[in-house]
Amino acid sequence: MRLIQIRAVLAALIFTGCLVGSSSAQTTDEPVDQNLIRELERAEKQMDKGAIRSLFKDDAVLSFPDELPFAGNDAIASLYEYLWQTVEMKTIGYSVDRTEETPEKYTEYGRYFFSKGNTAQETIAFKAVFERAGPPHLIAERI
Repeated sequence: MRLIQIRAVLAALIFTGCLVGSSSAQTTDEPVDQNLIRELERAEKQMDKGAIRSLFKDDAVLSFPDELPFAGNDAIASLYEYLWQTVEMKTIGYSVDRTEETPEKYTEYGRYFFSKGNTAQETIAFKAVFERAGPPHLIAERI
């Protein structure tokens, strides 16, 4: 199945349909103490499907290059469960290199470190977009 061939599937949380980089955005290259991706990192390390579901909005989209996106928090949580059980993906951690803020969205860019089964650590780039209205929820992530 092509799903197994997807590099860095767990970190593939760059959500399509989210525009970033608008002229009103503020960007920083300095690490931010309150990186929101840390909540996702904790849920991934604990392999907590319920926490994954609650971190993503109902209409969130998880996309990977050259693959169809996964839409909705239930589908995304099920993808995580599949990866944990079948591919034995394990999150090592996230490193946030840059953030960008608009009144509507907060975006983090960085690197995702993971392993599959007994393989060596792998690294991929990620982009995670969080909605600012109400408690922060992931609305899109892309690898």
